[in-house]
Amino acid sequence: MNGLDLQRWTTLWQSVAQEGDGSEWFNTLAKLYGEPHRHYHTARHISECLNEFDAARQFARQPPAVELGLWFHDAIYDTHAADNEEQSALLAERCLKEAGADTDVQSAVRELVLVTKAHNDSPHPDASLLV
Repeated sequence: MNGLDLQRWTTLWQSVAQEGDGSEWFNTLAKLYGEPHRHYHTARHISECLNEFDAARQFARQPPAVELGLWFHDAIYDTHAADNEEQSALLAERCLKEAGADTDVQSAVRELVLVTKAHNDSPHPDASLLV
Protein backbone atom coordinates (compact mmCIF):
# COMPACT_ATOMS: atom_id res chain seq x y z
CA MET A 1 0.00 0.00 0.00
CA ASN A 2 1.60 3.25 -1.11
CA GLY A 3 -1.17 5.77 -0.46
CA LEU A 4 -3.33 6.97 2.37
CA ASP A 5 -6.63 5.20 2.95
CA LEU A 6 -9.59 7.60 2.82
CA GLN A 7 -12.02 5.05 4.26
CA ARG A 8 -9.73 4.41 7.22
CA TRP A 9 -9.38 8.15 7.81
CA THR A 10 -13.15 8.66 7.59
CA THR A 11 -13.81 5.91 10.12
CA LEU A 12 -11.21 7.39 12.49
CA TRP A 13 -12.62 10.87 12.00
CA GLN A 14 -16.13 9.69 12.84
CA SER A 15 -14.85 8.12 16.07
CA VAL A 16 -13.51 11.42 17.45
CA ALA A 17 -15.08 14.33 15.57
CA GLN A 18 -18.22 16.26 16.31
CA GLU A 19 -17.94 18.50 13.24
CA GLY A 20 -17.42 18.00 9.51
CA ASP A 21 -16.55 14.91 7.52
CA GLY A 22 -12.74 15.17 7.64
CA SER A 23 -12.23 15.13 3.89
CA GLU A 24 -10.39 18.46 3.83
CA TRP A 25 -8.00 17.24 6.48
CA PHE A 26 -7.44 13.99 4.60
CA ASN A 27 -6.61 16.04 1.50
CA THR A 28 -4.24 18.22 3.53
CA LEU A 29 -2.40 15.19 4.87
CA ALA A 30 -2.27 13.54 1.45
CA LYS A 31 -0.78 16.71 -0.02
CA LEU A 32 1.80 17.02 2.76
CA TYR A 33 2.87 13.36 2.57
CA GLY A 34 3.10 13.68 -1.22
CA GLU A 35 5.60 16.55 -1.16
CA PRO A 36 8.42 15.86 -3.62
CA HIS A 37 11.27 16.41 -1.12
CA ARG A 38 10.14 13.48 1.02
CA HIS A 39 11.93 10.18 0.67
CA TYR A 40 10.99 8.34 3.85
CA HIS A 41 8.32 10.44 5.57
CA THR A 42 5.73 9.64 2.90
CA ALA A 43 2.22 8.27 2.62
CA ARG A 44 3.76 4.82 2.30
CA HIS A 45 5.50 5.27 5.66
CA ILE A 46 2.21 6.28 7.30
CA SER A 47 0.42 3.30 5.74
CA GLU A 48 3.13 0.97 7.02
CA CYS A 49 2.90 2.48 10.51
CA LEU A 50 -0.86 2.03 10.52
CA ASN A 51 -0.51 -1.59 9.39
CA GLU A 52 1.91 -2.23 12.25
CA PHE A 53 -0.51 -0.58 14.66
CA ASP A 54 -3.32 -2.85 13.47
CA ALA A 55 -1.36 -5.83 14.79
CA ALA A 56 -1.01 -4.21 18.23
CA ARG A 57 -4.21 -2.17 18.53
CA GLN A 58 -5.50 -4.35 21.37
CA PHE A 59 -2.65 -3.07 23.59
CA ALA A 60 -3.55 0.61 23.20
CA ARG A 61 -5.40 2.42 25.95
CA GLN A 62 -6.47 5.18 23.53
CA PRO A 63 -6.50 3.56 20.07
CA PRO A 64 -7.94 6.61 18.25
CA ALA A 65 -5.27 8.87 19.76
CA VAL A 66 -2.50 6.48 18.74
CA GLU A 67 -3.89 6.21 15.23
CA LEU A 68 -4.20 9.98 14.92
CA GLY A 69 -0.66 10.33 16.27
CA LEU A 70 0.53 8.06 13.49
CA TRP A 71 -1.35 10.02 10.84
CA PHE A 72 0.13 13.32 12.03
CA HIS A 73 3.59 12.44 13.36
CA ASP A 74 5.44 13.31 10.14
CA ALA A 75 2.91 15.68 8.59
CA ILE A 76 5.28 18.63 8.66
CA TYR A 77 8.68 17.76 7.25
CA ASP A 78 11.17 20.49 6.48
CA THR A 79 14.71 19.15 6.20
CA HIS A 80 16.07 22.51 7.37
CA ALA A 81 13.90 22.83 10.46
CA ALA A 82 14.37 21.44 13.94
CA ASP A 83 10.73 21.73 14.99
CA ASN A 84 8.94 19.38 12.59
CA GLU A 85 7.33 17.38 15.38
CA GLU A 86 6.16 20.51 17.18
CA GLN A 87 4.67 21.85 13.96
CA SER A 88 3.04 18.47 13.24
CA ALA A 89 1.57 18.47 16.75
CA LEU A 90 0.18 21.98 16.22
CA LEU A 91 -1.36 20.88 12.94
CA ALA A 92 -2.98 17.90 14.67
CA GLU A 93 -4.31 20.17 17.41
CA ARG A 94 -5.79 22.54 14.86
CA CYS A 95 -7.44 19.65 13.04
CA LEU A 96 -8.89 18.12 16.18
CA LYS A 97 -10.05 21.46 17.55
CA GLU A 98 -11.88 22.19 14.28
CA ALA A 99 -13.36 18.71 14.45
CA GLY A 100 -14.72 19.35 17.91
CA ALA A 101 -12.76 16.41 19.30
CA ASP A 102 -12.62 15.95 23.04
CA THR A 103 -9.81 17.93 24.68
CA ASP A 104 -8.40 14.69 26.16
CA VAL A 105 -7.97 13.32 22.64
CA GLN A 106 -6.38 16.59 21.49
CA SER A 107 -3.87 16.48 24.36
CA ALA A 108 -3.08 12.81 23.87
CA VAL A 109 -2.43 13.21 20.15
CA ARG A 110 -0.19 16.21 20.78
CA GLU A 111 1.83 14.28 23.33
CA LEU A 112 2.09 11.23 21.09
CA VAL A 113 3.28 13.26 18.11
CA LEU A 114 5.87 15.02 20.24
CA VAL A 115 7.28 11.77 21.61
CA THR A 116 8.37 10.87 18.08
CA LYS A 117 10.95 13.68 18.11
CA ALA A 118 13.53 11.90 20.23
CA HIS A 119 11.68 8.67 21.03
CA ASN A 120 12.06 9.54 24.71
CA ASP A 121 9.85 8.37 27.48
CA SER A 122 6.51 10.01 27.83
CA PRO A 123 3.95 9.74 30.60
CA HIS A 124 1.31 8.84 28.02
CA PRO A 125 0.57 5.11 28.41
CA ASP A 126 0.56 4.54 24.64
CA ALA A 127 3.82 6.37 23.85
CA SER A 128 5.96 3.24 23.60
CA LEU A 129 3.36 1.60 21.37
CA LEU A 130 3.36 4.54 18.98
CA VAL A 131 7.15 4.74 18.86
